[in-house]
Amino acid sequence: MSRSFEEKSVWIQLVCMLVSLGVYFVLAGRLLASGVREMPAFAALFMVSVVLMVCFMGVAYGLTALMSCVETRDERDQVIAMRSEYRSSWLVAVGVFGAVVCMTMGV
Repeated sequence: MSRSFEEKSVWIQLVCMLVSLGVYFVLAGRLLASGVREMPAFAALFMVSVVLMVCFMGVAYGLTALMSCVETRDERDQVIAMRSEYRSSWLVAVGVFGAVVCMTMGV
């Protein structure tokens, strides 16, 4: 079964986010466990994680574009985009809300 570029794009985003942010949370947990409580250490780690995620996505998109043939966007692609946006929006909202709550509580 051949997947459209839109579907491949959604999978690339999911995998890159899970890997890069998963590594961030593991490393941030280790920092917390070792007694580090200063925000700059976590901010620097997060920035490196985001930059690496963007780099991985760029490479993955480039490879996918090179290996794909030219396609027109059909109704299925629009549904995939709509569903992925819907399902990811609540996750971003929860993450932002959680970060704000943690910052106000001094965590």
